[in-house]
Amino acid sequence: MSIYFDILEAVKQRVLGASNEITPIIRKRPMLLATDTIPAIVISPGPGAEVVGIEAMGGVVEYRYPVTITIVMASDRVTEVEVYGALELRERIRQAVYQPLLAGVASVIDTTIDLDPPYSTAAGPNTVYDVTAIRLTFSSHEHRSA
Repeated sequence: MSIYFDILEAVKQRVLGASNEITPIIRKRPMLLATDTIPAIVISPGPGAEVVGIEAMGGVVEYRYPVTITIVMASDRVTEVEVYGALELRERIRQAVYQPLLAGVASVIDTTIDLDPPYSTAAGPNTVYDVTAIRLTFSSHEHRSA
């Protein structure tokens, strides 16, 4: 397996433990399909590509792998309902994935996080879904061949 896929799978396992029986899905892109059950959690690579960080002696290089967790929930079109549940789910997922190390991927040495707003400020009263994203970058020290 690739380190990138191992990271996606490890994130999926952490999200599964924090998401109250919502099974996260790994996809190439953060997209929702018509057959998906709502609420849905989609884990995908990106945005952007892997980035080379620090290069060190002995063929060690740091790669930074971006991962996006997209949380899609049904919108009730009433702005006061289910605020607590959605924010609690977001917090549990954030706490589970924002850790310096990643079980199952020994080369990961650090994680950074970037959060979208919990709710879209552009969503109006006819919005069908509430969508938010958690973007993580995993730093991995790897050996490269000479």
